[in-house]
Amino acid sequence: MKSSKKYLTALLLVLLLASAAFADQAMWVTKKQAEAAVKLLKTKREIKHFCAPAGDTKARREKILKVSMVRQDGDWWSACVNDDELDLAYVYVLDKNGKWVNLAMALGIEVHDVPAEIGF
Repeated sequence: MKSSKKYLTALLLVLLLASAAFADQAMWVTKKQAEAAVKLLKTKREIKHFCAPAGDTKARREKILKVSMVRQDGDWWSACVNDDELDLAYVYVLDKNGKWVNLAMALGIEVHDVPAEIGF
């Protein structure tokens, strides 16, 4: 009985940690990746926020007033818009073809379970 409780506890812990890691796929990135995000974002007027894993059904637009980056723990960095840290996995930018594309994917950052582009 104790063995099954330990197994269940371990399984729940793994699932909790996996979902927490999944939630912030590309919030903390390398300095080079953050610099690339900042460079790209400085050429844009607005972004869209859309988190498919959270069940979003529509995107939220945000006008870009300020772009920056901030150092996190150790060698990790975050790109920021209007002083808010971005999870690049859930941010979309308008490309040269007029499509809203995933920012992380546009920068070559591996993310999972997010659409490459959104049409709304």
